Amino acid sequence: SDLFPSHDRDGGIVVRTAFNQRRKTLRNSLKALPVKGLDMSGALFDKRPEQLGVEEFVSLTSAYSALKAQ
Repeated sequence: SDLFPSHDRDGGIVVRTAFNQRRKTLRNSLKALPVKGLDMSGALFDKRPEQLGVEEFVSLTSAYSALKAQ
């Protein structure tokens, strides 16, 4: 709960979506998120979810939450 202070639900959505498809990069997995405009051009999105740290998931969740709020 402390990792995703005001974004508990969004954090769960991002993590579940990232791990939903086996052996996929984040770029492919996160296409399923119900939000448009997430910039997936960085090297981070070439990684598989198991290669990310907690801070990277927190950053992804923050970006997702910000886009969702628009």
